[in-house]
Amino acid sequence: IKDNAIQIKDYTVKIIDHAVQIKDHAVKIEDYAVRIKDHAVQIIDHAVQIKDHAVQIKVHAIQIKDYTVKIIDHAVQIIDHAVQIKDHAVKIIDRAVQIIDHAVQIKDHTVKIEGNAARIKD
Repeated sequence: IKDNAIQIKDYTVKIIDHAVQIKDHAVKIEDYAVRIKDHAVQIIDHAVQIKDHAVQIKVHAIQIKDYTVKIIDHAVQIIDHAVQIKDHAVKIIDRAVQIIDHAVQIKDHTVKIEGNAARIKD
């Protein structure tokens, strides 16, 4: 798919226009710089790191129980290894990736692109 620049190879998805890269269960959004790999979360621009259940919060952050982090000003929620960014609506739960606004779902190696009516399963 050339219009939205999506490549699927070894379960790798790239959406260049919307700056979303999914590679080996890692999600990278350039505007917000979210990386999730092996249940390690790094939000570089907003300075939140969760790795081995160690939380480091630097900017505009509120820490809640059970490894839950909410950043209200920048609308980032990290709850039990799930990431939600309201403008981009990214959820990662148990290594399943859902990008709701841009209609990309990766769950059990299944990709759906609803906006362009492309479905790639298995």
